[in-house]
Amino acid sequence: MFTTTIIDVAIGLILTYLVLSLVCVSITEAIGSVLRLRARVLFSEVNRLLADTDLQETFWDTPIVRSVSRAGRWRDGKVGAGKAPSYLHSRTFVAGLFAAADLAEKNKDLPDPQPVSTFADLAKAAGADTIFGGVLTQVVDSADVKADAVRDYVEDWFDTTMERAAGVFKRWMQLASFVIALGIAVVLNADTIRIASALWSDEVLRSQLVEVAKDVVKEQMEAGEPATEVPAGDGQDTGDGTDLSSMEIAELIEIVRPLPLGWSAEPVFIIEKLAQRGVCKAEYDATRKAVEEAKAAGVTAAVEKTSVLNACISQARAMAWIYKVIGLVITAFALSLGAPFWFDLLSRFVSIRGAGPGRKEDGKKA
Repeated sequence: MFTTTIIDVAIGLILTYLVLSLVCVSITEAIGSVLRLRARVLFSEVNRLLADTDLQETFWDTPIVRSVSRAGRWRDGKVGAGKAPSYLHSRTFVAGLFAAADLAEKNKDLPDPQPVSTFADLAKAAGADTIFGGVLTQVVDSADVKADAVRDYVEDWFDTTMERAAGVFKRWMQLASFVIALGIAVVLNADTIRIASALWSDEVLRSQLVEVAKDVVKEQMEAGEPATEVPAGDGQDTGDGTDLSSMEIAELIEIVRPLPLGWSAEPVFIIEKLAQRGVCKAEYDATRKAVEEAKAAGVTAAVEKTSVLNACISQARAMAWIYKVIGLVITAFALSLGAPFWFDLLSRFVSIRGAGPGRKEDGKKA
């Protein structure tokens, strides 16, 4: 019985985290798309790669790059961080480099601009004193290196840069996810300690959430989409979300409705409970009894005793806020782990409960 209660409390908490993390993922994805975080990271990393070269500015003005960016729809649009493409193929990058080198030569207003047709010309246009130009010059000057090998090297170099950009983007999204998760926890007063306490003391609430969890797992397993990734930021998969497409928003709201969420539902007596059972139990009991006796006898000492009682309750109030902050931070960390993590864990706990003693007893009764 005790073990079953613990499992049910865990299922209730995991289901809560799953629902709220879905909300968190949706908000994070929307913010990433509006701010175009992936495009901004790519723009920054490409500029880092081409730093101090004449190609840094002209690269973004080339037709091939503009054609895959938001600025491409306007003839005179300037490609900046917010209008840069969200993704560049390595071949597009190399082609853009040659176009940028040609454009840089034309911008120098030379009487006879030289076309950039080889990687040696590209290295010269980039400048041997720059990091990109210096590395490219070293590769081109190597013995027995063909043009295709140089192209492969530059493409691999760019792919490495994109891997670093993906890592930077993921870290930004993780940070944004935690901040949003903390905001959700604070707005909804989704205090893990408080929710766990409610689940532990309310058998009806536990049973209700366990049944909902079973339905959610069954529905998603039958749909064959237990942990489908959704795009984040600018349409590239990050693996931070799950597509429970068969569940409507109204269903999600119904799932969390029985939970003690919201600041208006905060028990008024929680502080008094802490005073009675925790931080100053002995002082609370003795002082409250003395206050009641003093009031009954009409003694003026009741005022002094009441101040002691208030001090005790103030101490309990401070402890209650400490618990509150800890509970909210735990919830924020939990939501930032993502919906796929919690769905997988929920499936495991539902399976454990289904195979536990409670299930066998039900079978015998039947």
